[in-house]
Amino acid sequence: MKRLSAGVFATVAAISLAALSAVPASADGWYGRHAQDFRFIFPLAGIPWYPQEDMVKNCGGTYDHAAAKIWVRQRDGKTHVKIHVSKSVPNTLWTIWLRLDKPSELTGLPITALANPSDTAALAAITPDADLTQTAKDLGLSGDDGRGGQHAANAFWTDKWGNGAFYAKLDYPLVRGAVQFQHFDATLARAAIANAPFRLRLASHCDDNAAHGLVPAFHEMWFDWG
Repeated sequence: MKRLSAGVFATVAAISLAALSAVPASADGWYGRHAQDFRFIFPLAGIPWYPQEDMVKNCGGTYDHAAAKIWVRQRDGKTHVKIHVSKSVPNTLWTIWLRLDKPSELTGLPITALANPSDTAALAAITPDADLTQTAKDLGLSGDDGRGGQHAANAFWTDKWGNGAFYAKLDYPLVRGAVQFQHFDATLARAAIANAPFRLRLASHCDDNAAHGLVPAFHEMWFDWG
């Protein structure tokens, strides 16, 4: 199984398109009361380890009419997120990724699964063990052999029409916020959420239809928001 290194992901992030919209001045409130659009980036060009033609082949087409929308409700340090994908690759597992302003202490990547700190152990259990840092292992986390799982806190499936939905209640602010990793273990630091080159990224897993916990592993990048 091909894995995504911190350096490769940083390169991909650097070539991603600019942030979609400005962040409101206030942290609390509705962002996308009437929904905001994700930016369509599939198939993303310039990735040596995954050429565009391979992405299209694995996913069965370019899905030029695919779209994704997000609704965000944020108050008192909590966030409700709803995401809807339409007319995309059917019967496929997708995962959602949050951009951090520094590498995660658990993986070394500048991204993490869109999930709560309470989901960390379950996500780590389906992460390739080689992709967990020594810090993660010192905290008692252990991964798998790379096979991943069919379900994860940051994952959803599309149906036979290529439609899918994701809903989460996060115990941290998504806009102008930070992931409270210290709620999983007090030795970990909170990590501020970045909004460039993206805040959230939606990815499909046409190659193996498996989630790989705290890392994207081999995946296709479809939509950016933030």
